Amino acid sequence: MNISNLTDIPKLATEKDQLGIEEYKNGLLDFIRNAQTPLTIALQGEWGSGKTSLLNSIRYELCNDGYSPYYGVWINTWEYGLMMDESTTLTNIISGVIAEVMQVISEEDVSGAQQLKKKAMSFLSKVSKVAVKTSANIATGGSVGDSIDELFDGSNGGTSVRDLRKELQNTINNFLAKHPEKKGFLFFIDDLDRINPPVAVRILELLKNIFDLEHCIFILAIDYDVVVKGLEPKFGKKTMENEREFRSFFEKIIQLPFSMPVSNYDVGDFLMDSLVKLNYFNGDITEDQKDIIQEISLLTVGKNPRAIKRLMNAISLMKCINRNKSDEVENNDVSEVINYLLFSLQISYPLIYKVISDYPNFTTWNRELVVTYGLNEMSEEFQKIINMDNELFDEEWERILFLICQKDFYLKSRSAGISRLLNRAKVFIEQHNVEIEDAMIAGLEISSVTSVDNNPTLHVARKANLKDSGINPENIDPIFSVVKHTNTLLGVVSKKMKEKMADVPLILWIGKKTNEDKCFAALHVNEFKNKEDRVRFMNHLEGYGYNITEKMKSPEARFSTIYSERIKLKNPNDEREIHQTIEAILKNSVPVLEKIEQAFLSFEM
Repeated sequence: MNISNLTDIPKLATEKDQLGIEEYKNGLLDFIRNAQTPLTIALQGEWGSGKTSLLNSIRYELCNDGYSPYYGVWINTWEYGLMMDESTTLTNIISGVIAEVMQVISEEDVSGAQQLKKKAMSFLSKVSKVAVKTSANIATGGSVGDSIDELFDGSNGGTSVRDLRKELQNTINNFLAKHPEKKGFLFFIDDLDRINPPVAVRILELLKNIFDLEHCIFILAIDYDVVVKGLEPKFGKKTMENEREFRSFFEKIIQLPFSMPVSNYDVGDFLMDSLVKLNYFNGDITEDQKDIIQEISLLTVGKNPRAIKRLMNAISLMKCINRNKSDEVENNDVSEVINYLLFSLQISYPLIYKVISDYPNFTTWNRELVVTYGLNEMSEEFQKIINMDNELFDEEWERILFLICQKDFYLKSRSAGISRLLNRAKVFIEQHNVEIEDAMIAGLEISSVTSVDNNPTLHVARKANLKDSGINPENIDPIFSVVKHTNTLLGVVSKKMKEKMADVPLILWIGKKTNEDKCFAALHVNEFKNKEDRVRFMNHLEGYGYNITEKMKSPEARFSTIYSERIKLKNPNDEREIHQTIEAILKNSVPVLEKIEQAFLSFEM
């Protein structure tokens, strides 16, 4: 059955394991079955990593019916704290846990449940007052510990933690004595990381102090980072010096940390099954498609199930829109992969997606982007980093990608993976004999529907379509020799320059970027095989009237623009005007090419 979206509802216990974590779940189940009590287990993992799904599975296996070894108590903390202040949230959650225990016990021991209820009501009244005082202490820099200590003190009237814990233990012991087939209670505490972190920490403290009981196992879905944030009012920002204090608090509460094995998730089947359910592929899935889609996922959204579902839903929306378009949208092996790539970038690396939206052919990224995006120049420190991954950053566009990644803390550590991703896409597109720019533009027109960028610059003007324009530089002037010809770009040198050197390191580029309202010309001096030859040539150009800076003369310089021209279009969507302007720029460029030809031919290498 085809569907249009994947829901974010946690996996039911009876549903098939699509992530390959059955062995981890079974290992945890064996541990719990034979565990001594009291015990507190923390399921740690980022949002969407499957903590609730694992809780569901544990409850199903160990608390599902009368033959199961444990009674189950499920508390969704987020629901108890919805639209509530901190003190009410604290009271609601504790009362919710106690109420669930009383619900089980009252079915057979009404008097015991009633006695427990009296103690609980007295205690909860005290909790509410202390919670208010605790919040005030935090706001004024006072001690959280002093307020919590009041809960242990019965001298001010009301039930203390000790009193309540004693009553709970007696009631549970008496109840389980009548049910020797049961080992005790499993408490599932979910969504603690949706609660305000300082409140979540206070909940942990109270749960630990009240329910640290024999025959009780608590399984908490919470990430260590939430605990860190919740303790900042007490310990300050975490540093190398005070990290031990944060860790000590966590270890006092949690006896067994269990990290969700996200890095070991096998998401291949989940990805492909989801795409098939969403009717993403028009035909059979090729092995090549399957391999690159899985690689794209690993290098962008990773293995987080929630992130994958969000990606799938964005892709499904695109499919629904395309089915309702009057213009036929081409769908083939390349477009299906590139659409997947762009949606993945949009979700995981929005800055990279934005740059690709502005400059679709990423293999032509050059120093123009340094100015456009205010990138830092290539420092010695950057150069050392790049040299460690030389194959991923040995081309000009890859080095620009590296500089873009330095603008964002999150992207810095992922620059190598992003380079690997774009290189993989480049090879895939070229293997299918498609122009990179054409493939990317087609995909961008589709993915822009789900972009969160409020000011998209994509496609303010149409593609130049230079390949179909009939423009032939050699017909305009015999000096021209074409070395590159795409829909948006012409690369030319002089015929005599090409006769001197087959791979001429000087190219005059003429064209129109899809997202711009101008046509341009730019004369680039690229790398020479010998760095010293390039340095001498740049000095040589000064004799021909070119303004050459010291930076351009540097042996480490890889790329320099020594001439440029831009002509603004009256109507960027008028293909005829675009072609006429390109022809005009070609004519204007003849003297430029003659001058650089003279300089190049007179230079001895």
